[in-house]
Amino acid sequence: MPRSVVDFDIRGGRSKEANLPDQNAQRLEQAAHALTTKSGWGEDPPSNVSISFNNGTRTFTITPSGSTFEYWIQGVKYTKSSAETVIITDTEGLWYIFYSKNTLTASQSIWDNGDGSIAFVATVHWDATNNVAITVGWELHPYDMGVDTHKYLHESLGTQYERGLGLVEGTGGDDGKVAIDGGRIHDESIVIVIIDGGGSGLWEQELGNTSSFAAAQIPVYYRSGATAWRKYSAGDYPFYDNSGGDNVHYNSYSAPNWASSAASSSAKYIAMWIYGFHDISEPVIAIMGQIESNTLNAAKNANTLETIDFGTLPFSEMKILYRVIFKSNGTWAHTEDMRSVNNVPGGTYVPLTHPISDDVFDSTWDGVTTIAPSKNSVYDMVKDEDDMVSDSAVHGATQQSIKAYDDAYRVLQHNREITPFGVSPQDAANGRGGGNCFFWDILIEGIVGFGETSKTGGKQCLVNFKVPSDYVDGTDITLQISWGCENTANPNVTDYNIIAYYARDGAAKVQTNNFNATWSGPDNSFHNNETLTITGTNILSGDIIVLDIKMEDDNNAVKTFMSECTLLIPVNTRT
Repeated sequence: MPRSVVDFDIRGGRSKEANLPDQNAQRLEQAAHALTTKSGWGEDPPSNVSISFNNGTRTFTITPSGSTFEYWIQGVKYTKSSAETVIITDTEGLWYIFYSKNTLTASQSIWDNGDGSIAFVATVHWDATNNVAITVGWELHPYDMGVDTHKYLHESLGTQYERGLGLVEGTGGDDGKVAIDGGRIHDESIVIVIIDGGGSGLWEQELGNTSSFAAAQIPVYYRSGATAWRKYSAGDYPFYDNSGGDNVHYNSYSAPNWASSAASSSAKYIAMWIYGFHDISEPVIAIMGQIESNTLNAAKNANTLETIDFGTLPFSEMKILYRVIFKSNGTWAHTEDMRSVNNVPGGTYVPLTHPISDDVFDSTWDGVTTIAPSKNSVYDMVKDEDDMVSDSAVHGATQQSIKAYDDAYRVLQHNREITPFGVSPQDAANGRGGGNCFFWDILIEGIVGFGETSKTGGKQCLVNFKVPSDYVDGTDITLQISWGCENTANPNVTDYNIIAYYARDGAAKVQTNNFNATWSGPDNSFHNNETLTITGTNILSGDIIVLDIKMEDDNNAVKTFMSECTLLIPVNTRT
């Protein structure tokens, strides 16, 4: 009869008898279960093994670094004392390399990350057209993480960021290049230690120098055809432009095929996605953006993680690091640090038959319906009251009347004019039904007001706008102006005068230059696309440009004879 011991409950005192042999049996059973489910490799990363792939023979090789290497499958230890190989067929796509008991195996059937009957080794993404493996991914997971935990982390969190991998943009002659520090990411139980070097060691890549700048060598991945992935070899730039012969490429889609296409002009914006990856020789990669945009803000809004269609690329083995937006002429525009951002599921985005851009929307946006145009095209509206700018108190009432439509920056095309939407509130308030002076200025940074002021015996109209944040300081700003005056009071209008100023941080306005033109046309004359170039000297992004417009008669005096004057400014100040 087994010996019994007395146990106590938490309230103290004898309460029950515990059978010691039964407890030991339970512990032994748990230990035995752990042993029989033990699958994987002995350490991370195994120091006694290396992997490689030969494109010419399509042969994957695993080699002991010393005399042997070991792995476990369901508690059984397997020892190998020499290199072993497996050959894949010339079939496009992702291959899974693993040990099934004693046999090194290659298959295109997706493995189950919770399958303890195999020991994961690697993945190989084969390009059957160019006969090259575009990735060789390390998958030697240590056995100290259970298969159930591995499966859960793979499917819920994916690869995670730990530290390092800072990015620096090149400047001057290195514009468009980047350098990246070494760092660490985690593919579940695998710690991927990314280091700068010549590429001979595991996860060793030429990452450049972030102190005394030198460019990282980063390959560019893109989709091709209906399902395939392709890779441009690593170079000085994290994008592809045919060695400078093309505009920067984006990954275009025309159902059912993908392609690497040069941007349609040098003024487009293309996003590139920088990822950390488990590839054994190039663990930092760039994925080509799948959208071209007309403006920087459009590129920011249209290029999100949710919009990337990864297809067959092993998304869960990758960690987003940065979104870098370039102008399609190859110059840097914007970098967003995404190292702390959780990966999101890919492959759910179905692109349209044309490049997506948030320059193109329906006639409503966020519940705001656009107003039908009177003469020209309509601009879609979004809300952001912070971007409204006023040059004087005169614009206050105007701004209050258009807060529902402020920050109107979504344009149909760069060269479309701004639509006049109605009579200025000042004119309406003052009962000047026949004396309209209204100006719309709608730029990427927002609606900034329209209006007019009265002078003794005359009229003057002011319009201002904020210089966009991605404006290149000091460059000229070209505006296309369409205008017309309906003369009902005095037939002797001879010219109009537009004076441009700029202001910064509440400082006094500074005149930049004059734009004068003679006009002696008939009543109701309308002029299209007059050009005004504002000299950019001393102008910075964020400045307020003020246009002071007045009509003059042949005596050069400001009069009230003007019944209407419309200034239309297209969004073409982007560089």
